[in-house]
Amino acid sequence: TDTLTVVRPPVLTKNFMNDPVAAGGAVILEFVLTYGEEAAVAANIAFSDDLAATLPGLVATGLPRTDLCGAGSQLSGGSTVSFTGGVMAPGSSCTMTITLQVPVTATAGVYANSTSTVTADVLGAAIAGSPATDSLRIIELAAEKVFLDGPAVAGDGLTLQFTLSNTSQLSTT
Repeated sequence: TDTLTVVRPPVLTKNFMNDPVAAGGAVILEFVLTYGEEAAVAANIAFSDDLAATLPGLVATGLPRTDLCGAGSQLSGGSTVSFTGGVMAPGSSCTMTITLQVPVTATAGVYANSTSTVTADVLGAAIAGSPATDSLRIIELAAEKVFLDGPAVAGDGLTLQFTLSNTSQLSTT
């Protein structure tokens, strides 16, 4: 007789938290790793996210950060973000958030983003899981200002009208 042990890697999901965002703005990206009730610790958990492949000029700020998902784990990078050294106990989860700077030259649209596969070591076996995906929505805002009256004499009041419009045809909800 023998025992067959089936192991699975942690599952990775990702979410652009506060999009849509305008060009030049910042967006929060959240990664969540969840690990099932398997009977062994998952170690050396790793994945990467090539932000520049999604939108040239999109970069992470405030990195590196350590010990986010187990002692010794690290999230680092700029245009490519890499997570390494993760350790998870069975039945646990881990959430990591980072701020991304959207380039001022970005045009309005929907930009699909995928991570690499998630890799881990479980019971001495190197295993890989599915990548995580989400789409970043960039909106285009226009601003206009108009003096509604005038000319004015020093000390007189003027009425100034501001108009903001979403010219990208993307919903902001």
